[in-house]
Amino acid sequence: MASDVNSAARSRWLVPASLILISVVPVTAGALLVVTLAVGARITPANARFFASPVPVAVHIVTASVYCVLGPFQFIPGFRRRRPGWHRAAGRLLVPCGLTAALAGLWMTLFYPLAPGDVQLLRGERLVFGSAMAVSLTLGFTAIRRRDIARHRAWMIRGYAIAQGAGTQVLVSVPWLLLTGKSAEGLSKVSMMGAAWMINITVAERIIRKRIRPHPLTGPARPLAGAIAPRLLRRVQGAVATWLVAAVAAAGAETTCPRGSQALRGGGVAGLPCPRFLPGRGCRGSGVKAGRRPSRSDAQQP
Repeated sequence: MASDVNSAARSRWLVPASLILISVVPVTAGALLVVTLAVGARITPANARFFASPVPVAVHIVTASVYCVLGPFQFIPGFRRRRPGWHRAAGRLLVPCGLTAALAGLWMTLFYPLAPGDVQLLRGERLVFGSAMAVSLTLGFTAIRRRDIARHRAWMIRGYAIAQGAGTQVLVSVPWLLLTGKSAEGLSKVSMMGAAWMINITVAERIIRKRIRPHPLTGPARPLAGAIAPRLLRRVQGAVATWLVAAVAAAGAETTCPRGSQALRGGGVAGLPCPRFLPGRGCRGSGVKAGRRPSRSDAQQP
């Protein structure tokens, strides 16, 4: 009997310990970057944007580190029940830290130049998931203000899952690094970062569906926004996953636009497939079907 109790206690601490372990690499890398910015170092193309504006990245690293390291303790049921005061006090610290980390990340995405080897699609991906993290934390906070504990837990799990994207991205990138001997760039980096976030969100949704059941006595009925938000988030997740798959497929498919250089003037981005070309469907602007090489007459179309 005692051994069963001890094994159950160890299993409850296994998940938080794993989450903290996943955070070690990004937290350590962030700490080294903050030290580098503080003491000064040789400026390279990879870190020039940080030296030009060091405050946003320093704020992002510090708040995200606190959020990722202390956050797992909020999800231990026994610890939460035995120390409810600690849970509330830590929550008052972690919610502002998480929101600050998300907003600082969004600022960096919008105003920092892209790192060498990155593409514009990565900027859009970071905007989507950074915004989703901020929305999740906000909905979690408003839920607990209504005493809706079940939905508070659900949205906080979603927000933490997105925040842990950096740790999962390290695990996803290791096989690529071992196989190719270099870090991922371009669409490969976009795909791996998106896959890491989707893995975390999928695991979070499975935990929510399995362990969290709304109770009629947890608080007043949720408003219309609370009913729409989970469906909207799932639609955004599906749209991001679909776009990532299409981008990867387009990288290896025939995506030559018969309009040639006019694709860029029509809204395309250098280094990415023509925005008028749909994988498997062809070019919307010229009527060229997928799988058929553009003819000379196609190229002459206005």
